[in-house]
Amino acid sequence: MKKLDIRTTATGENVIAELTLRPISSVQEFETAYAQASSSRKTAATNLNSSSSRSHAILTLHVETTEMAENKSESE
Repeated sequence: MKKLDIRTTATGENVIAELTLRPISSVQEFETAYAQASSSRKTAATNLNSSSSRSHAILTLHVETTEMAENKSESE
């Protein structure tokens, strides 16, 4: 897996080059995507911790909702 560079813009926004966006419409799809991403993380031992994580994960959720129109009869 290719390492992605995280940069901070002049306005303070964090930007990740070549970021992958994945639309998800169910909890099951999220769990599958999260498990796939988690399996790509690397861990290594340090002097203080035998399984220290040396990678970082950023999870950003953009939630969109759609209001469903109610069924109304023509006589209303």
